[in-house]
Amino acid sequence: MKTVIVTTTSQVMEMKTNMKECAALDVETTTDDKKNLGDFTNPSFKIVTVQVTFDGETAYVIPINHAEYERQLQEGIWQMCYAALGPYVKYWIMQNGKFDYKALKTAYNLDWFPSYDTMGAEYIIDENLKKDLETLAIKYLGVEPWKYLLKEYKDPYITPFNQLVEYGALDVIYTYQIWELQRQIIGGNLGLARHISNTMFYDVLMPAYKALADMEITGMPIDMDKFDERLEETEFIIDQKENDLFNMVGEFNPRSVQQLGKVLYKDLGLPILEATKTGNPSTAESVLLRLRDIDESGVVNNILEYRKWAGYRSRYFNNWAQRLDKNYRLHPSYKPFHTVTGRLSCADPNLQQVPRDTFIRGLIGGIEGYKVVEVDYSQVELRLVAHYSRDEALVKAYNEGQDIHTLTAQAMTGKVEPEAEERKKAKAVNFGFVYGMGAEKFQMYARDNFGLKITLDEAQDTRRKFFQTYPTLIDWHEQQRQMVRRKGWVMNPLGRVRHLPDIDSSNEYFRAQAERQAINSPVQSLASDFMLMSLKELDKKYKDNKDVELIGTVHDSILFLIKNDEDLLTRLSEIKQVMENPDLSYYQPFELSVPLTVDFKVGQWWSEGAEDLILE
Repeated sequence: MKTVIVTTTSQVMEMKTNMKECAALDVETTTDDKKNLGDFTNPSFKIVTVQVTFDGETAYVIPINHAEYERQLQEGIWQMCYAALGPYVKYWIMQNGKFDYKALKTAYNLDWFPSYDTMGAEYIIDENLKKDLETLAIKYLGVEPWKYLLKEYKDPYITPFNQLVEYGALDVIYTYQIWELQRQIIGGNLGLARHISNTMFYDVLMPAYKALADMEITGMPIDMDKFDERLEETEFIIDQKENDLFNMVGEFNPRSVQQLGKVLYKDLGLPILEATKTGNPSTAESVLLRLRDIDESGVVNNILEYRKWAGYRSRYFNNWAQRLDKNYRLHPSYKPFHTVTGRLSCADPNLQQVPRDTFIRGLIGGIEGYKVVEVDYSQVELRLVAHYSRDEALVKAYNEGQDIHTLTAQAMTGKVEPEAEERKKAKAVNFGFVYGMGAEKFQMYARDNFGLKITLDEAQDTRRKFFQTYPTLIDWHEQQRQMVRRKGWVMNPLGRVRHLPDIDSSNEYFRAQAERQAINSPVQSLASDFMLMSLKELDKKYKDNKDVELIGTVHDSILFLIKNDEDLLTRLSEIKQVMENPDLSYYQPFELSVPLTVDFKVGQWWSEGAEDLILE
């Protein structure tokens, strides 16, 4: 390995002489806000070094903001570097490149998005393995760990420069070398490539990765007037709930597990339903929900209410306040390479935890002249179950535009017009049994997720009726079980693979889990892929349109900020067309047996005052 520290004009010229159109890149950064390392809008955020390699052997390390170098001098050198690199390099290779792209985009308005991300590629190769650079380098290159070079100081800005150079050079050289090996698997005929589609990586995952990065940079607007008002209201309710508890059982700290346990199990004499790993009675929310049904005093209900509002204060108001930029926007981080099913996860903050009520969601929006638009795939997983299973009743229902929850309720009750509570139960039934859930587990699922009290006998009877209504589901479940037993993996039509090594476990529980995952993974991954395909196309369509901003995605929905003018309905129709009609022939030719449909909610804020909108 050779390292060139680029601090002079002659060294810039040396780098230019050796430049190639394909390069690996890595960025080291610093910030005073250690809790928000990805907040690129923080004034203290700085890029410390940038390192590139064109051959996986020589690393060019460019210091920009290191304690040992004069910043003004190095900024000038860096400007010469990116002026040369930008027009020349056509193919960027990065590890977790969304971070590097956002850092360079925010600081210098550089559009250097990775054409290839080693973390993303590993996600396609084997979704079960860790994907950090050190793990990948050990796996592919057999090298010794080197991350200790930075751990002692934790901050690249103050790490001794020679040590930081070694660290950064190894980062970028190993990234390049990993790419050389991974691409043979992704795009060739080695190893797992026999059932891996490179289309999934190059044409779906990487473009969607770019869309997510741009969406993160845009951010979600927060209405600060509402924010302050509702924070005050939250504080009032917390105090009220706390006083109510004190009046009922005396003063104690409701945040203390020990004190709460004493109130529940000693003072109130409630039964111990579960214990923690340490043997203490559990005070988990799932336990409290069960205790609430038998607690006649109302204390447990008050505890749950107190926890709800205290959670609002900590998770949303306090957490969000720390993460807002100067324009009062949140910039969450979406993680497309972290869940084994293909579903997106979210962090800093996690918007997927935001409750469906409008109290919190109604904080997002409030921009004059714009509407917050939520476009949600309607029952996408159930539709894909219909597609996979080819169940006649399910396919017919979706093709005729019937409400599947009402249809199930009719089958369960024998009524032509089921009541609202019966449809609610049917909704739990559909989502519970569609992946083969057992009766006992369904009983708990219905209670915890839908607030339904169902006896075990009722759950068993309901399960029987469900599979009588949709009999082909049983055959599909068995086909998936047989497939994973035979191959050790299952795959969706776009080439996304779910590896399930536990199918060969000697542990019966693990084998059963693998069988269940063989059923739900192709459904969840394909639903996610439709979302990624939509993000890709919509980002491309509205990239330079200031009247339409992609601001977030939660589960099966995309959030937009759209100008409220005479073209609003036209833009919504465009979005509907993109999301409901993915060009499947471009990726892997197959046809869905049921239509995809989306629902719209349009309002001044997310979900608050929103109107359901039906577009023809």
